Amino acid sequence: MTHVKEQVGYVKERVRCEICGKCFCSKFTLKRHYPTHDGQYQFTCPTCGLGFVGKYYLDTHIKAKHSTGKSYQCSACYKCFGYKSNLNAHMKKFHINNGISEAAGMDY
Repeated sequence: MTHVKEQVGYVKERVRCEICGKCFCSKFTLKRHYPTHDGQYQFTCPTCGLGFVGKYYLDTHIKAKHSTGKSYQCSACYKCFGYKSNLNAHMKKFHINNGISEAAGMDY
């Protein structure tokens, strides 16, 4: 386990970005974060041009923002989402206080 911790760079205390102050749980994630400050993105969205430091983040962005196969729809305003977690966050932010339950989102 020690070998894995040394390679990944986990630290007992969170490490902070000196530029923006955002905290990370490892030196690796901090290192991966730094390109966001100087515009050195390795992956660019072909639809909107937004840059990402990793393919995973680009793929997640495309599914959440540009996918035509969005499968979660808000029953209150009919906005569609690629991820159920995004629908749940939307419901909490815009509709829970209006008396609509979190379970109001429908799968399609």
